[in-house]
Parts: sequence; C-alpha cells; structure tokens
Amino acid sequence: IPVSKFFGFDEVLMNIERIEVLKGPQGSLYGKDTEAGAINIITRQPGNDFEGKVNMQLGSDNKREYAFNAAGPIIADKLFIGLSGRHYEKDGQIANPYLGGRFDDRSDNYGRLQLRATPIDNLEISLMSSFFKYGNGDVAFNLSSATKKEVPSDIHGYDNSEILSHALQVKYNIGRYQLEGFVTQREYKEDSLADLDLSSATLYHNYVDSSLKKRSGELRLSSVFGKLNWLVGIYGDDEKDLITGTTNNIKIDDTNRDDTSIGLFAHASYELNDRLSLTAGIRYDKEDKTYKEGSVDLADSFSAFSPKVAVDYKLFQNTMIYASVARGYRSGGFDILAPAGKKAYDKETLINYEIGTKNSFLDNTLLLNLALYYMDISDMQVRSSRSNNPMDRPYITNAATATSQGLELEMRYKISRSLEVFGGFAFNHTEFDKYSDFAGDYSGNTNPYAPEYSGNIGAQYRASNGLFARCDLTGYGKTYLDKTNTYERDPYALVNAKIGYESDSFDIYLYADNLLDEEYDSREEYVVYYSQPLEIGVKLSYRF
Repeated sequence: IPVSKFFGFDEVLMNIERIEVLKGPQGSLYGKDTEAGAINIITRQPGNDFEGKVNMQLGSDNKREYAFNAAGPIIADKLFIGLSGRHYEKDGQIANPYLGGRFDDRSDNYGRLQLRATPIDNLEISLMSSFFKYGNGDVAFNLSSATKKEVPSDIHGYDNSEILSHALQVKYNIGRYQLEGFVTQREYKEDSLADLDLSSATLYHNYVDSSLKKRSGELRLSSVFGKLNWLVGIYGDDEKDLITGTTNNIKIDDTNRDDTSIGLFAHASYELNDRLSLTAGIRYDKEDKTYKEGSVDLADSFSAFSPKVAVDYKLFQNTMIYASVARGYRSGGFDILAPAGKKAYDKETLINYEIGTKNSFLDNTLLLNLALYYMDISDMQVRSSRSNNPMDRPYITNAATATSQGLELEMRYKISRSLEVFGGFAFNHTEFDKYSDFAGDYSGNTNPYAPEYSGNIGAQYRASNGLFARCDLTGYGKTYLDKTNTYERDPYALVNAKIGYESDSFDIYLYADNLLDEEYDSREEYVVYYSQPLEIGVKLSYRF
C-alpha cells in the first residue's frame, strides 16, 4: 500500500518478512514522491504451516504492549489465512499542573487480516485488511520559557485517529512473463483538540476534524530474457481530503482537496558480460490537484520525467563498484496553513549522483560498503513563516535551491558463529544555495534537522545455549533547528542494550532504551520538543 505522507502511516510492524531501505530517487520502481528513497516493508504471507506468536512487553512510564499473530491453511495448498493484533499503552511525560493528569498519554489498537489463495498453478491472489486506532494527548511540545515538562493547559487536549486499509494483489505467470496488479484503498480520520497557547488562558484552542481517502492501482508486466530483466507498468491514484474545525469555538472554512495522478514507468537491467551490468529506468508522472477553502478555489497540474541510469562492475568475485545518476521529483500542491495568496507551492526536483562499492571478505563474514553522493535540488520545498510569532505555524513554500553531499560507510563482521559486530558512519553537508523571505537571506546556511555527521556501532552475541546479548550506540552531530542557524541541538549519543534467553518456543529479554538517560531536547526560540527518557522493561515471546 503506497504511503507518501507522514499522516496515515501505519507504524505497527508485525509479522514482517523483511524491510528494504532504498536510498536515492526510486521513481521507476517505487513511484512518485520517492526522490530521497523508499522504505519497502514486506509482510510474511500465510502458508501451509500452522504457526503463531504471542508477545508481551512491560516498561517504564507504565508501558504495556500485548501482541499476537497466527497463520495457517484453510484448505491445504489452496487457501491460507493470517491474523495479527496489538494493544499499546504508555503514560506521557508532560504534566498538566492546572487540571492534573498528563498532557501526552498514548493508547492504540491494531488488527490485520490476511488471505492468500493459489486456486490454480501460476496464479496467486492476496488480500489484506487492517485497522489502526490510536489516541494521543495534546501537542507534545512546550514553551521554551516554561517549567520543564509542565504545561498548565485549561483543557484536556487529544488527538484520536483511525486508519482503515485494504489491498488486493494478483500475480499470474504466463510462461516467461509475470503479470502483477494491485488495488488499494486507505481511509484516515482524525479528531483532535489542541491548546496551542500552552497556558491556562483561553487564547488559542484549535479543533480539527479531518478525513482522507486514497484509492490506488498498479499493473506491471515483467520478464527475464537471458541476461535482460525488464518490467513496464502503469499506476494511478485518487485522493480526497476534507478538513473542518474551529478556532476558539469559531467555525473555520472547510478545506477540500482532490488529487488525481497517473504514472507510466519502465525499468530494465542487462548483464553486458560476467563483470559489467547496466540498469536504466524512467517514469512519467502527471498530477491534477484542486483546493477549495471558503472563497478560495485553486487548481494546478504537475508533471515530470524521472530517469535513472546505473552501471555495476565486479572488480573481483566479492567486490563490486557502481555509479548512478537519477532524477527525483516531489509534487507541488496547496498548504492549508499558508496565508491567503500563498496557498500554492511548486514541485521540487533533484538530480542525484552516486558512486560506491560493495564488498565481502573473509568467506563473507566481513561486509563493507561505501557510498558517496551529490544532490542538486531545485525549487526546494521548505517551511516558512509569516512572522516570528510562534502561533503562526509554518507552511510549505518554494524558497530555495540547495545542494547536499556526503558519504555513507557501513560494516558488519561475524567474528564467530555467536558474535558479530556492526557499525556505520555518515557525513552530510546540506546547505541552501539561495533562500530568502521577509525576515532575511539564508543563502549558505545549513538545512534544519540535517546533522553533519551520524554513526552507530554495536555488538550482538547469540550463543547455542540460548543466551543473547546486544548493545548498540547511535550518535548524531550538531543539528541546526531553524533556517537562520540560530538554534541548534548539541551532539548526542544514545545507548540501547538488551540481554535475554532464546529457545525454540519462547524468548525473554530485559532491555534498556537510552540507557544513559541522555537528554536531546530540540529547543527553539519559543518552543521545545522533549526527548524520550530512559526506558527499562521486559519482553516475552511465545511461539507455537
């Protein structure tokens, strides 16, 4: 199910087969709005074996999580079913001294049904439906000048959301060809009340009732002809948004958005010889968008070609070097938070250049990868403000061109059958080449929330007698929090640790997240977003 917006994302990861992280523009394979990359989450499909798992997790701040999944055949070799569910609760960390209670408690429930059928040879039909309902408290930030982790709000705010998803996928093999298609529908509803003045005064209470419905479909034809792998396809979607609400009990104009898009794509790779292979892809997207809010009635269309060319060369049996050039695209649109006359923003495009090497040594026990990249970004979509008032929430506009360059290094070494170590390092420098607004010129400044360096290192021990231990450290360099580069978050590192016992049927772990209780609050001129404190807990799993 394609998800390209932060809201409507189903964050519950259960019964996962694998997760693929793809960096750089991925338009020819994974669709629009993948200019920086894509995360492909593949769920395990039910089969002929009856299997299941029950999980329980208890942790700090009254955290409670209970989950299960079960799968097996209804009709052997023909029809299979899978069921999953989860309940999660955790107390918030921001107190409300005015009304009592916590500002940001959380509770959610999730359920998923999977059906898979193989009625005849070469035909596979999969159906998935899921429901996700979660409730959060009020906004999880505070005024910078306020008492730490206290918001004396005069209301009990909330943010309640529901996501209902359906997907149907059909795969049919016709000789050397595979025909694959899917249709999806995703409905998102949100009901929220927020005290945006962050005080006991009735200055800025905001109520929002919003809904989103998105339908999408895709058809692909692929095949392998000797050394040539290729696919072609067509994609389309339609998305409708409705946002209603009040500010201080005064009705605000309803907002209606309607987006439709169509995409055509092709992708192919060819082995020129035993060492050299060439990959090429292209995608064309066209989107039509409308926006209605009171007397405002806007419409616009956006289109783009997103090509990609890559070459791989095997220097040795276990050493490969590569180079690629790809164009990425992010559609334009309309922002409800923008002031009158500035609702519309244009599309963003980038060209990404990348070279790298992937290696395995010592009988594949040591993996070592290195990548260097350079991005040239045009019409960059950024968040701007109409004033320095913290109540004026930022909106999207095209105000900048930018460049981003850096390197990424990753390593994994299996020292023995039981012990492995891993690590990674990333350097990134992203700056505005040209960007100014009412308040000043930010050309040459570093992009907000883009640390110049980050890294991780860790070790994992899994013994044949069932003992398990893992510890990892993740660190981030100095991070600017605003476009002026005035406010910054200092470098910090997080340590997570887990020890336990694993058997064929059950596991038990004791864990600590943010073991050193590191504080890494994001503190800006007017507001502060608090970091997550030390969490200690226990995890139990039983398989059947």
